[in-house]
Amino acid sequence: MVAKKKVKPVKKVTKIKKLSSYNVYQKLRYSVLKKEYFTLPFTQINKLISAEWKTKTTDEKAKFRQGGYLDREFG
Repeated sequence: MVAKKKVKPVKKVTKIKKLSSYNVYQKLRYSVLKKEYFTLPFTQINKLISAEWKTKTTDEKAKFRQGGYLDREFG
């Protein structure tokens, strides 16, 4: 008898989730702060970023919701 090969089920294609406005801000600020505070560990730099984010107004946060912000220079 010839053994039949099992057919593997097809994997579902998952959608790539959009980054939240905080994630966009974190990615941009981390590279800047890492150069300034190069001796601090990742967790401490993220605490600084989180504190900065909490002080921002909703209008300032809205800038980071716009698509393609990562392509522009952070200022």
